[in-house]
Amino acid sequence: MKYSRAQIEEMEEAVGDRLEGLTRLQRRCLSSPKSSDPESVREYMFHGVSRRLGILRHTISSVFSEFPTTTTDKLERDVLMRVQVNLHAFYINLIGTFDNLAWCYVHLHNVDVGGPLNVDMFKGKMQQALPPQIATYLTSTETENWHKSYLKNYRDALAHRIPLYVPPFILLEDEAERYNELDEKINEAITAHEFELVDQLKEEQNSLGSPSLMFSHSYYEKGATGPLILHPQMIADTATMIEFGNLFLDHWRIPPIPVPPP
Repeated sequence: MKYSRAQIEEMEEAVGDRLEGLTRLQRRCLSSPKSSDPESVREYMFHGVSRRLGILRHTISSVFSEFPTTTTDKLERDVLMRVQVNLHAFYINLIGTFDNLAWCYVHLHNVDVGGPLNVDMFKGKMQQALPPQIATYLTSTETENWHKSYLKNYRDALAHRIPLYVPPFILLEDEAERYNELDEKINEAITAHEFELVDQLKEEQNSLGSPSLMFSHSYYEKGATGPLILHPQMIADTATMIEFGNLFLDHWRIPPIPVPPP
C-alpha cells in the first residue's frame, strides 16, 4: 500500500498550508483578547486554545516527519510508537480546542448554558446561545456528521475504550499465507531448540508486508468508524479546525442569544 505521486505532492503542499494556517490562527488568538476581558477569557484563549493549536502543529509536523508520505518500508517499532503518541495528542487537542473556544465564549458573555457539561460546541444548549454565524456552521449536515460519526467516536475510544493505533504492517493475501506458515515453522524450531533456524525464519517473516497508512481503534465494536487513512485525515481535520477557529474569532464578541429555561 502506498500513495501515488500525485497524492504525495498534493498532501505535501496541503500540510504546509495547514501548518501555516495553524500558526496564523494561533497568533490571532493571542491578539484577540482585550485587557478589559475577564481574566478567565484571557487564560482560556492564551493557555488553552493557543497552547492546543501549538500542540496540533507539532503533532502534524512530527507525524509527517516520522512517517513521510513517501514511506515504502515498514516503520521501526519506536518510530511507530511515536507516530501513535502524536496521533493521540492530535485527537485530544483537536476536540479540546473546540471545548476551550466554548469556554472563552461562556466566560466572555457570562452566559449560562445549564452547567459545565453543556459548555460544548456540539451540544444543543451551547449552540442555542451562540451567534447564528457560528451555530449555523456547527449545525450544518457536514459538520454534524463529521462530529457524530467520526470525531466523537474516535475521541471517546481514545479516552475510554480502545486507543487509536496504526498497525505495524499490512499483508497481501499470499504474504499472509506465508507469514502464517513461517509462524508454524518458528514454533516448531523453538520446540526443537534450533535457534539459528528461528532467526532465519523470523528474518524472512520480517521481510513480508508493507507499512500501513491507516489507523483505527476497535475492529469489532458496534458503531466503530474506520479504518481511516492517516495523512489525509489529519490534513482534513486540521482544515476544519482552522476554518472554525477563524469563524469563531470573527463573531465571538456578538452577545449570546438567551437560552430558554429547561
